[in-house]
Amino acid sequence: MKTISIISKLFLVVLVFSLSSCSIFFQQMNITAKCKDEKAGVAVNGIYTDDEGKIKILRRSPLAITAYRYGHRSSSTYYAPKKFNFGVPLTAATTIGFGAALGDASSMIAAAGIFTTLDLAMGIKRQARKFEIPAPVKLPENTDKYFAVYASDKLRNVKPSKMFFSTVPKKKFISKFDDNRSKYISGEGESSDEWNLEEWFDTKLEVMGYQEDRPYVLPPYEKTLQINLKVDEVVNVNNARGHIFSELDMTFIAEDFFGNELLTYKKKVRSQVFMSSYYGLDYDESIFDAILAGLMEFVSSSEFASLKQSVLARYEIAHKDDSEVVLANDKNAKRNAVNAADAQVTIKRDGYHGSGCVISSDGYILTSGRVVKREESNSVIFSNGKTKKADIIKINPLLNIALLKVDTVGVGYLPIAKNRSYKVGDDVIAYGTPVDEALSQTRTKGIVSAERRENGVNFIQSDVKISQGGNGSPIINTNGDLIGVVNDKYLAGGLNGLTFAVSSEDIVRLLNLKFKD
Repeated sequence: MKTISIISKLFLVVLVFSLSSCSIFFQQMNITAKCKDEKAGVAVNGIYTDDEGKIKILRRSPLAITAYRYGHRSSSTYYAPKKFNFGVPLTAATTIGFGAALGDASSMIAAAGIFTTLDLAMGIKRQARKFEIPAPVKLPENTDKYFAVYASDKLRNVKPSKMFFSTVPKKKFISKFDDNRSKYISGEGESSDEWNLEEWFDTKLEVMGYQEDRPYVLPPYEKTLQINLKVDEVVNVNNARGHIFSELDMTFIAEDFFGNELLTYKKKVRSQVFMSSYYGLDYDESIFDAILAGLMEFVSSSEFASLKQSVLARYEIAHKDDSEVVLANDKNAKRNAVNAADAQVTIKRDGYHGSGCVISSDGYILTSGRVVKREESNSVIFSNGKTKKADIIKINPLLNIALLKVDTVGVGYLPIAKNRSYKVGDDVIAYGTPVDEALSQTRTKGIVSAERRENGVNFIQSDVKISQGGNGSPIINTNGDLIGVVNDKYLAGGLNGLTFAVSSEDIVRLLNLKFKD
């Protein structure tokens, strides 16, 4: 009997421990979260729920519940409160019952008391089953579907000037972003991290409607802005309970299609509060959330709205510049396609170069509008190696074409085809300066792939290979006539690059070029 009593006691001890352990680690719960106002999905501890917001979990750690919806910024993460675990007294009652049945209730009462005390000391609680959390915030929408906004290529290497890491010890979770929190700097210094935000920005701008539902392949130059970002300071805060957020000092910069700065917008923005990963702190999510919050504020600001209107008005005036430009007669122009490289030039400004071509003996030159800037010094390097300063006569934003002027030429020049002189399937040749200035007068060949008419302008689509530095390259036919000037390249949807050139007849018409008899 004594042996049986010992075995029964050991059995009940094991039972108590097993039930307690199960209540700690393996209790399964159904959690339903409801979002106000908006039908949205719900993620619990990073696991997406079903359409009704229900999820079965085995964890009993604090729950991070977040609402999400496409086209929205997720709401602040909600941390589910814990409630008392009724499994503890149930375990105790079961243990005592078994002890009474075996005639040793006093020992089991003692054992149940010990394990119940341990359970309570360890904070064994359970989460509530239903939660109501704020709805996700809808991203602002572009009201003018014909106004495009893109990420600047400068966003490929954004580097914050300072990065700080702070902790808030001896405090509970910072509810509602307590502005009076105390900061303890645990580390600081210049950040060596660089972020490539170009694709990320374009994705967000597309969701906002700045890059979709547009009835054209090429961007409308007169209705296009580029967004750049400079990050001055990043403060990453960890409250030592696994809850983190980031605060950023940022400057958003709006540029026109040609890279001219039009507006700067400084903002200090704080991210939502996130729960760090189980394996360590990961601030990336909170940093990017703060950047998105800043971008939302920027495109929703009155300053940005005013900028859009002023840009439209500015370009409306620019492309209606109908002042006449008279060029020397082209009777001595070289018509031999092989020798046309003589007329190709390299356009250079601070830290940048592009291509162009001479179109008259008195020094007029055509290039892409993106190649030159009025605020900078623009020079032309000719095929004979000579360099001359160039004056900008016109930049037509509708065409993305610039007309330059130098005092003398001393090289050949290309005759402009004043009327349409090509058809789909014709062979065409391009001359340019790809990648490096030393590669000027590089010749590539292709065909006219298609004709496009967008925004009232004729574009020649071809498969001529144009590399970096090739913007502004002349496109000529086999007779040696200038039939277009390269102003864009399309890289998307798996395409290996399509070249677009403004047709020469539209250049003559919209720049109002005249020729002496």
